[in-house]
Amino acid sequence: MVTLKILSVSFNYNGIKALENVTFNVKAGEVVSIIGPNGAGKTTLLKCIAKLLKPKHGTILIDNRNLDLFKRVELAKLIGYVPQLEETRFPLTVFEWILLGRKPYMRMKPSKKDLAVVENVIEELKMKHLAFRKVNELSGGEWRKTIIARALAQEPKILLLDEPTNHLDLKHQVEVLKLIRELASKKKLCVIIATHDVNLALRFSDKIIVLNEGKIVFCGNVKLLKREVLEKAYDVKIEMLHDTNGCPIVVPKIEA
Repeated sequence: MVTLKILSVSFNYNGIKALENVTFNVKAGEVVSIIGPNGAGKTTLLKCIAKLLKPKHGTILIDNRNLDLFKRVELAKLIGYVPQLEETRFPLTVFEWILLGRKPYMRMKPSKKDLAVVENVIEELKMKHLAFRKVNELSGGEWRKTIIARALAQEPKILLLDEPTNHLDLKHQVEVLKLIRELASKKKLCVIIATHDVNLALRFSDKIIVLNEGKIVFCGNVKLLKREVLEKAYDVKIEMLHDTNGCPIVVPKIEA
């Protein structure tokens, strides 16, 4: 089972700090959500873990092996990354697009296993009715599910999701996050979700990280998150309620 460790990671854009001394661990089977205001460093952090950006300082370890030592094909089998925006849509069917997630495993043509993995992902995400539609004909929500499906087809051990519920209606937001939660537990995945939706993050995560100005201001169990932490990070007054399971529910205070 894979473990992921982020140790004192810092990153700058042209001398401007985007991340500063970020440290946390993700265990197999754990879902960690990163929340925080715009510009807090959420996307930058995911890109560093996906090896799309190189930290200025710090180390990222997968099973105690430095990320820098992994070849691209190794990482493609280990890490599934869903970016916040992906606008390129070649005129492929949904099935063919998801099959691209099997590229690290394929030789000349897809194997029976490759095809079976794609069929299983389509089934899990309830996308059978979309399988042979062209991706350039999809709605925003259908396209978003297709991108997530492609990442799942990689059979990754680490799943990085940047705003995975973008363009999804409420039903499909819950459907996708519930599936990710189940897959993390069942397949012992390390899952990191960057999201603006605080309440969905609180509902479907084991651990919450609050980023503000590139620094971690809270990292821990969802039920330990305090109202004051969120108010300071987001610079807004909130009320924090709790559901029957003790999970926090955040509601902004609106002045009359």
